[in-house]
Amino acid sequence: MKEIAPASKGYEEGVEAGRRVASSWKPSRLTLPEKWRAAATEAANICGAGRGDLSEILDNLERWSREDLLDYATDLHRRKVDAFPDLKTFPELEGMDQYVDEYPRGYAEGAGIDIREVHLERHYEEMFLLALGGGRRSVRNCSECYIPNTPNGPMLGLGRDDIMAWYTDDPFGVSWPNPVEEPHQITDPPASNPDFGICLATGGGALFEFEEDRGEAIFPAPVLSLVQDNCTTTEEAVDMLIRYNDYWGPCNCVIGDSQGNGALVEKSKYQYAVRTSKGEPVTSTYGGVEDEELPRLCDTDNPLFKYYQRRVRVMRQTLADGEANGGIDGEVFWKAMLNHDEKGAGCQHRETMPTGVELFTHVAYYVLPAEKRVFRRTIGRDNGRVLYPCEVPVVEVRT
Repeated sequence: MKEIAPASKGYEEGVEAGRRVASSWKPSRLTLPEKWRAAATEAANICGAGRGDLSEILDNLERWSREDLLDYATDLHRRKVDAFPDLKTFPELEGMDQYVDEYPRGYAEGAGIDIREVHLERHYEEMFLLALGGGRRSVRNCSECYIPNTPNGPMLGLGRDDIMAWYTDDPFGVSWPNPVEEPHQITDPPASNPDFGICLATGGGALFEFEEDRGEAIFPAPVLSLVQDNCTTTEEAVDMLIRYNDYWGPCNCVIGDSQGNGALVEKSKYQYAVRTSKGEPVTSTYGGVEDEELPRLCDTDNPLFKYYQRRVRVMRQTLADGEANGGIDGEVFWKAMLNHDEKGAGCQHRETMPTGVELFTHVAYYVLPAEKRVFRRTIGRDNGRVLYPCEVPVVEVRT
């Protein structure tokens, strides 16, 4: 473990960040009730609205004014800060209560905006999910894998899936998607960073429809950042994630280190399961879990859970086939992450998704931490047509 550095200068950093956007700031589209209604309509199942009366949920959202949202976000912020935990158990949070409280104040002053707007931008996602009756804290729904052995060292791979409604009608007037990103030649040799420590990625997990929400305000501990800042091995990272169990998720999390140690943490809001590996790929995707106990919290008849089972199986089999035929490299990763299996596609096209599977894949990429390189394929626009990640070229980025 690395030495702990207490959080500080929240107000000063907030002022600096606020000043950078002072001339251009507008309310994020993600904080607008009309966006919430559009997202809930488009993807009721994944948002958790599928368990309630959607028309009633939409009617309730219709009645929320901007002032209602701002006041609720401010009250939620205060309750979260007041729930600051014991430093004896969580020493990494030293100074974080002041930082979390002072940063919004500084940001609002620097940007010249109502501090309530800052609170809403920070807590809109939790408020949205609570409004739908789900109480989940994250709707990020992605696939992730850690591959310990490639020709370029360990690989961390991800495929990002999301709701289309979040991205359209941007208030800044930016057309979306952007034009197709074209590759550019990089002639410099890769960096050498063999002792990079750990790499990790999170994505959506199961819906956990049968897990009762406790209705508690939770301090916004930046758990994943703390893990990356303080841990150097997979074992340390898993131990820390377990210790902070109540402060992150629900989601699935893949972790790997420079020594080939991998782990998969499957996480509901309050429970978790861990599977570790040595020298073998670790793969997960959203919609379900494979642990023996956690499915009791899930509606396993939900079409999304069944889709998960097929999708993760296809990804793992593709990686296994690659391993058996000379090893896993970038090309094998693309085949696994962007496959078009009829019942569990890795690259999800919104136009062809089965009932109950509502998201689209907007980017896939893999990171080579030992070389500080990223290879990505991002959804693009070409003459008005949307091109999904499987249809666009690979672009290399140096970090």
